[in-house]
Amino acid sequence: NVHDKLSEMVSVKDFGARGDNSNDDGNAIQSAFEATNEGGSIIFPPGEYRTSRPLSLRGKIDLTIIALGRARIRAIGKELAGKPILDLVGCTRTRVYNLRTHSTPTGNNRPACAVAIGRESDDSAPQLGGSMLFEGCIFSGKHSLSTLYQCGSELTTFSQCSLTNTDPAPAYYDSSKDLYGITGPGTEHVSNVRRYFYGCRISAYLGDVGGTIAHLAGGQQEVVFKNCYFAFHKGRGRAIVVQDKHGTTRRLYLEDIRLETGTKTSDQWLNQHDTCLLYIDKPNALEELYAYGLYMPAKGTENPLTLIDVARGGITKSDIVILNKHNATYAIRLQKGAVLERNRIVVPSANSILVENGAMAQQNIVQ
Repeated sequence: NVHDKLSEMVSVKDFGARGDNSNDDGNAIQSAFEATNEGGSIIFPPGEYRTSRPLSLRGKIDLTIIALGRARIRAIGKELAGKPILDLVGCTRTRVYNLRTHSTPTGNNRPACAVAIGRESDDSAPQLGGSMLFEGCIFSGKHSLSTLYQCGSELTTFSQCSLTNTDPAPAYYDSSKDLYGITGPGTEHVSNVRRYFYGCRISAYLGDVGGTIAHLAGGQQEVVFKNCYFAFHKGRGRAIVVQDKHGTTRRLYLEDIRLETGTKTSDQWLNQHDTCLLYIDKPNALEELYAYGLYMPAKGTENPLTLIDVARGGITKSDIVILNKHNATYAIRLQKGAVLERNRIVVPSANSILVENGAMAQQNIVQ
């Protein structure tokens, strides 16, 4: 009944949180988290909620977090250094709506990430990290590892979300193995690792040496980016990097992806192909690639750019449609040791594919 439903809703202000951008609300928010039972909802009324401590819902099941009126969690203090602001490790059937976090630390007191998602046990029970939805969320600020750190959890969907890292580190990091002590052991043998990004904006401040906006370190069954916008702010590098550091990514699907690059033109020591939308590294990094509609306006850069850059890896039995490479010099670049084999490829012209010495391209259908 209505009374039961209302009793399942917990407001952080009921536990003493003020949201006045002055008081430290960390303990009050944590008390609200601990008081919420399975099937309950946690409400953040409009306000700026400062916290000097990590906030944990670790291991909770079937919860909903709802932020109202641009409510935001703001990380402060050195206790958060090297730790997640919001720990959702082990959560399953969790929905997060319109929540914002921001981190502006001083010195080296940067949180490891805004949100941590993953499994913390070898147990095969699905409640140990899976089936999560983030909708309309904005996670921003300085984070030493990545803005969103994900390791070993199962199905996760991000819809109309924004991830920004103003530290020279990725905005999104995803792996099947935790090397940084954020999620815990036992994350290597998860079979249903699927990620879906719809209408998201993902950006990073990579600095002069370059870097990665979204890093897929391996072990994902399927990753989908659809109608997503990537951006470099200061510096340049790679929008998406796929590696086999912790396993093979089985399937990557890209549709209507746009990359905006930085405006600096004085970094002449950078490799002229260093900026790309997708970078495939290592021989066993990726099994299947489906790419449709990749855009690179390439603002303010004079160096050649590549949409898909393959280094020491291969693209086999995939479907790639690039109707317009825009300002990119090449649609696809194969570095030494790379393989392009048995794919259907649609590119604007024959010179859209660069095959360097030591690379191999054969049995492809190029249109």
